[in-house]
Amino acid sequence: MELCEMYLKSGLPGYFVSAPTEEKEGMISERLLYTQANGRVLLGQDTLGRLHFISLPSEYDYPLPVNHTDASRHLVAGAGMYRQNDCGLLPGRFSYSLELESGHREMADENSLSFYQNDFLPVTRTVYGDLELMVSSFAPVNENAFPTGEDDNSVWGPSGCFYTLSAYNRSKKSVRGRLVLKLQNGLLIGREDRRQPDKAAAMHCDGTGEHLIWLAHPELYAAIEMCGGRTAEDFGESPDEIKERRCEAAFELEPGVSKEFHTFIVLGHSPGECREQLAQLYAKTVGQWREIALAFWDTALSAVRPKLPEPAKLTGKTAEFAVRCLIDNFNCIQTNRAGEIIVHWQGAPAHYRGRMWGIDMEPTMVSLLFVFPQLGGRMIRYALKGCLPMGSTYPDHSVPIMLAPIILAGKYLELTGDVAWFRKYSEVCCGLKRLYRKLRELKPQDSCLLPSRYSSDGKVNRRYDFGVNVKAAYALSLYAKLLHALGEEGGEAQIWGEEIRSSLQVMAVKGPFGPQISGGTNLGEQSDFYIKEDIPYYDGEDTASAMAGVYGILPYNNNLWENYRIFAQSLWLTNYEPETGGIRWYPWGGNVDGTSYVSRIISTRQKKEQLEGLDCMFSCAVAENGSLYWWPMGTDHVRKATRCSQGQGFFLWNYLESWLGIRVDAAKRCMYLKPCGIYDNIRITDGQLGAFRFSLEYDRNGSTLSFRFQNLLSYEIMLMIAGEHETSIPVPSKETVEGTVKSFPEACEDLQRKIVYKEAELAGIEGVALTSYGNRLSIRENCGYCCAQLPFVLCNGSGAALEEIRYELSVPSGRKIMKKQESLWDDNFSFLKSSLQTGHIKSVLDGRRQTLHFWMELLPGEKEVWITPIALSFCSMEKGIAERTVHICKYGCHEYHLEESVCLRLIWRQNGQEMQRQLILPIRYDEPKEYKRITREVFGTLEEA
Repeated sequence: MELCEMYLKSGLPGYFVSAPTEEKEGMISERLLYTQANGRVLLGQDTLGRLHFISLPSEYDYPLPVNHTDASRHLVAGAGMYRQNDCGLLPGRFSYSLELESGHREMADENSLSFYQNDFLPVTRTVYGDLELMVSSFAPVNENAFPTGEDDNSVWGPSGCFYTLSAYNRSKKSVRGRLVLKLQNGLLIGREDRRQPDKAAAMHCDGTGEHLIWLAHPELYAAIEMCGGRTAEDFGESPDEIKERRCEAAFELEPGVSKEFHTFIVLGHSPGECREQLAQLYAKTVGQWREIALAFWDTALSAVRPKLPEPAKLTGKTAEFAVRCLIDNFNCIQTNRAGEIIVHWQGAPAHYRGRMWGIDMEPTMVSLLFVFPQLGGRMIRYALKGCLPMGSTYPDHSVPIMLAPIILAGKYLELTGDVAWFRKYSEVCCGLKRLYRKLRELKPQDSCLLPSRYSSDGKVNRRYDFGVNVKAAYALSLYAKLLHALGEEGGEAQIWGEEIRSSLQVMAVKGPFGPQISGGTNLGEQSDFYIKEDIPYYDGEDTASAMAGVYGILPYNNNLWENYRIFAQSLWLTNYEPETGGIRWYPWGGNVDGTSYVSRIISTRQKKEQLEGLDCMFSCAVAENGSLYWWPMGTDHVRKATRCSQGQGFFLWNYLESWLGIRVDAAKRCMYLKPCGIYDNIRITDGQLGAFRFSLEYDRNGSTLSFRFQNLLSYEIMLMIAGEHETSIPVPSKETVEGTVKSFPEACEDLQRKIVYKEAELAGIEGVALTSYGNRLSIRENCGYCCAQLPFVLCNGSGAALEEIRYELSVPSGRKIMKKQESLWDDNFSFLKSSLQTGHIKSVLDGRRQTLHFWMELLPGEKEVWITPIALSFCSMEKGIAERTVHICKYGCHEYHLEESVCLRLIWRQNGQEMQRQLILPIRYDEPKEYKRITREVFGTLEEA
């Protein structure tokens, strides 16, 4: 099937479409790329229609010494970086252009659009009058890669790809000229895109009839063939004199005809391997390879992409985002020639090529298990190999990472019922038992809770962390089921998991919205590694806490957990960012985590909150290409660090099992139906989840759920439908059942109003609160300035709108300030003019907040800024806001005046009357040693890793 035909059949592209953008600087992981993979190679195409890169892993990976952060050494690794594969990269920036009789044509102009064709194929489409051009990059999959529920080590595809131009002449006369392919010289072998590219040698092969461009590096080879083209060597250019390679071919397109032009690109670890892979690409036409890939992804997405009757924009966009989550996470996995997984990208591509962060294994791989069960065995083996740290001094270094193989094994059994696989691979069961014994050794004598030092690169904030133990309780329940299925004794693991679930109550504290989880407890084992016991927290990267409902550890209506998730969207959470609705990494600040937007969404079953959370996530953390990113800095700077496979994995898990409400337990031959999301009507035809095949329709209307279900398996299963009472219906093979049950009534609450009213009640005057928030301020350098971001927030719980708001911010003379644009990460500090900034805001509605951020210039020698103490006192729950001080770390601070301050003044109209409020923050200058002592006292620790 040709690209033009695919485009015409599928209609217009979906929600994630990009205009062209030229990005001359920055890491590959932060560029606007449309990516695709086949298990062997990963590729990315940019919005100018260029094949930006193609990557191939080395044949082995190796463990890293965790917490080895000496930048002067060749290998560095944070606390959560467990393994490394030295992936090879061809950053060729392949591009086509046409030299026509009518002039030069690039593959993109200002009107071009880039998108995913049929969900998986990166395409850039450009129209020049009657000439329609489409460029695509495509790594094919083998026919034996189809989901079967069986574990094998087949390689999913060749280590190569096609770079294709499709041209359609809609005019009444022929188009003639030359097609030119350009690519940059060089291959990269290394760990970080931040580093300078390796100076790789480039050469042509000696054969004169092959028409290949060869690139060579001691660890990687690449062969490029443009079909029907002549290489630069054919034109007599010296390889030593050029940085850019070229291939050219004659071009003629008759009226009303479309035609495709292909370039074959293969990577290998030897010239012979490249030729072998090239031969595999030759085995089928490009159209045949596309047909296989179309069928492959249609099968894989059959249940992920349900039919929605006239979907609203947000619900339709969410279904497409779920598809992106699955395919992005599929791109994170790469195998060696033997078919064993040796790469787990944190997001594909990542800022550290081939680096594995252990915390991402569980969500990434479980999200793939739903539709690629044949990957299960390989993923379990990989997780067992990579779940323990090398070189750590802590036995409890990272319990969440230790739990990943157990969760993967339990989920594989649940989705496939494949007990025989565990009996066949007894070494896997032995590895799981060894992990279980290590966990038992970590358990203190007087508590069932598990301690941990780190989650990933960041440490947990208390020794016995809520999220860690939620995950532990879930893992133990899965492990007990696995042992029972194998005919072994699983009672101890089951009882231990239930004890952990019950003991989560010890983390209960009094909160602003009622009793809630504190985030964790030290159980009297306080040390300066963990934060103080009296400060509740919610880690920005903590998705395990939000998964408590999906895991089944706590019911969604559990009062402690419900108040905890509400607390996580309030100013009482010290790292909550009201400007964007995200949560920063550490209790005192840091980057806003992309995972926090997912946590907000998956922790609730209220449709209104889900839709508001989705709108926030799409605005603040999802880029134009449909991918969630780790550290979004603003709506104008979402693509920070890399794609976030952890957040995407947990989103898809929740989307399938909670929102669509479909959970498979193949071990029990049961399917559970309990939709609790934004979808009221769906239709799935010949869908596949795990080992189950089925068709399903349902319609939620008020308090009723009407359904129609067909069992496409060769054996009978039990359909369990949750409602006021659980309904069990046996469904024989190939049979269809339908009916109506009473469902749960849908709650609807304006949560933001509830939170803001409580903030205004306890921290405001007459229903209006004005405060600074956060502790460690964000610092940025640009345009020759170094600036700190001063954050303020106005909370309106007064019962009426605040209108015609005027603000005035002043700082000490000698400093310059400027207003930060709301939700944007400013690129230009040239507007820093004076020490006074004025402006206005139209209004703040009742029950809503308004943030005001300002950039304040830092003077030479000033490197860090904190505001202390914590803004809203959680401990006392008394009314009022703490008197706060701006601390600036400064060498030679004795030269500064001590009576300086930041002053914010607001004036507004409310119910026809003029009101005003003033906030003064004294400035204190501290030598580094004193500054560290003061800031450390706030939380009891400042060690981030």
